[in-house]
Amino acid sequence: KHQLIYTFAFFGHGQPGTNQGLHIWFNNPTSIRFGMYANDTDFYLSTNTNQWYHYVFTYQNSSPWTKQAFRNGVALSPTLIQTQAQYTGLGPLRIGGIYGSGSSLGYGQFGHVKVYNKVLTQTEITQNFNELRGRYGV
Repeated sequence: KHQLIYTFAFFGHGQPGTNQGLHIWFNNPTSIRFGMYANDTDFYLSTNTNQWYHYVFTYQNSSPWTKQAFRNGVALSPTLIQTQAQYTGLGPLRIGGIYGSGSSLGYGQFGHVKVYNKVLTQTEITQNFNELRGRYGV
């Protein structure tokens, strides 16, 4: 759940540097930016304030280096988005802030945060969404 603020971070990990600094942040009222410093993908969507959303972001850190985003169990892009980044995964982890200095602080509430050491399948994403949706009225 969030206020409609032009930029704020959901998650940041690592240090600023090309293809480093993994982040997920609200880029403007109609897009979420997901990727690494200087290697982002914007997912465009409509968003309402005072409403809960279930987001899942996946990144495969081996060939073919793909990323994908889901909202309420539905992929925001019909295909995996390939990236050249080979993210190392080093540096501080921030929930509600971006990589490096922890700027672009999150506004709103994070009801449930999980980080996995594997890429979830569509079935696992759907199961997680269905498990939590009643709790937040999604």
